[in-house]
Amino acid sequence: MALKYDYTTPYPGSTSGVRGVSYVPDRDKWDAKISYRGRRVRLGRFATKEEAAAAYAVAAEEIRKRLESDPNFPRPKTMEQRIQSLFD
Repeated sequence: MALKYDYTTPYPGSTSGVRGVSYVPDRDKWDAKISYRGRRVRLGRFATKEEAAAAYAVAAEEIRKRLESDPNFPRPKTMEQRIQSLFD
């Protein structure tokens, strides 16, 4: 499955350096979680940080696809629309 975005790039707000991934020292595992509609969803514990990051990436891509297919989801404005709204 080809991902539209790279979810594995370094993320400065995370102690693991990867969004949605944290280390569980007492289990010696990596935990993957994602938030969606105000709920935290645990994706599982993994042996490596890369496996946890991959699980997060797949979940994030699925959420992104569902949001883009939702007709009520607000679409981002184009640059021209943003500039025009300054003068309206």
